[in-house]
Amino acid sequence: MIDKIRLLAKSITRRTGMPLYLIIIFSLLLAILLIFDWFVSDPTRAAKIDRYILFSMAETSRFNYAKAAICNPLVFLNPNAKPLYMIIASMFVFILPFGLISIKMLNSLLAIGILGVTYKLVRKTGLDDFHASIALILTLTSPMFFLLSIAASTELLFCFFLLLAICSFYEKKYFNSALLISLLPLIRQEGVIYFAICSYFLIKAKNAKYLFVLPIPLAIWILLNRVLLSHSFVYPFFVFVDMPGPTPASSVMSLAELKSFLPLIFCHPLFFLFPIGLMFKVADKNYRPIVVSLILHSIFFIVAAIIQYLTIKHTSYYFRYIVPLVPLMAIMAATLFRKVKDNGLKISLIVLIFIISLGMLVAKINAFQQHPRIVSESLDEQEEKSIKEATVWLNDYMQKNGLRHIFYPGNLVTHKIIRRLSVYLSFGATMYPVKDFKEIYDPITFNALDKDFGDPAYRGVVLVLDPEKEAGLISGQRTSLLKKFPLVSIYLLE
Repeated sequence: MIDKIRLLAKSITRRTGMPLYLIIIFSLLLAILLIFDWFVSDPTRAAKIDRYILFSMAETSRFNYAKAAICNPLVFLNPNAKPLYMIIASMFVFILPFGLISIKMLNSLLAIGILGVTYKLVRKTGLDDFHASIALILTLTSPMFFLLSIAASTELLFCFFLLLAICSFYEKKYFNSALLISLLPLIRQEGVIYFAICSYFLIKAKNAKYLFVLPIPLAIWILLNRVLLSHSFVYPFFVFVDMPGPTPASSVMSLAELKSFLPLIFCHPLFFLFPIGLMFKVADKNYRPIVVSLILHSIFFIVAAIIQYLTIKHTSYYFRYIVPLVPLMAIMAATLFRKVKDNGLKISLIVLIFIISLGMLVAKINAFQQHPRIVSESLDEQEEKSIKEATVWLNDYMQKNGLRHIFYPGNLVTHKIIRRLSVYLSFGATMYPVKDFKEIYDPITFNALDKDFGDPAYRGVVLVLDPEKEAGLISGQRTSLLKKFPLVSIYLLE
């Protein structure tokens, strides 16, 4: 048995090029992240560490897209769902019986994969294990990166593909590099900026023959959007051209939302060491793919932030665009220690950087837990039980009666009960936020639905949290009370 384990360890080490101790560390990290994901899967437990149960509106939306995509492939075309991310996420949701936590587990796996590719990239640039250790520590303990490793967000998949593409370029696998870059816009729209970067390096490497690969996936996606959903050609990049105005949302936020906060960028050693490392290596040809990626992506980030500030006077959302660059920043930061030769000093530096980085990560997250915008939205055990009972009953009723439409007050789109119901509902059910029944949009395609709600195709149920305040939602409609639970009443829309 011991011999088999040794052979397996040697095989993994040979295939990945990583030392055994790093493989063990990565395995332990993955186990910790997955256990953490499982812990927060139950809202009652999760409330002990995050009063908003680590679920942001973006995460619940992606989970609902993933559920819907399993029953309706057109969801994969929705730019808000991010096609390539949604294909992978829906597989996790379908296979793993953990609900929204299944997507969080995907990101935990991606985080470990990113660390592995970062190690490989560090070695490709000529640095040794000492520098790789520094880069990995700075990456994992970066508050933004860590929060995304336990969240359901697209940035880590984008980062993973980007690092693989750069690695492939260093290995002179130019077709693989071009193919990976061509898929980036299907994960995040800013991936298009890497078309220019990839084109430059392919031409410089005298492999322009692979340029044709770059636009193909994006062109197919845009064409399918146009043909199947009748969206404009610019829709995948400017969703707001065709979509309705935003539904009013509350001001509460989650620990999962802190990845958007500017102080998380600067309160870490990475963002002090990285600019200095970049300054010294900006002209080094060996680091040119990394340097150009950092500079152009940063320019995009700055321009996007300025545009957002000029249009809606708010920029925090765009700060998480920096996250895919964190491993590249960490590599540039690690280059500052190239002249360190003494082994004792190397170990001391690794320990020191780890302690400082981890300490700042814990301190920053703890401080943000007290942020005034984080409002307690946890329910007590009895309330959680009531919501689950309501969802079980609703799932059973809708399946028996062939219903799939669920309507609820549009101003409650971020409400803690609505959010939980959306997470607990089974496959095939679609929730529609509405102000009244005069105008409603399909949340999957953003196409306007038929206004004639007498059509049997739109039979469904209406969720009402406060019958007195929300009487207008059901007045004038053919509705009947199906079931009343302590926190939600369920009406049938005939």
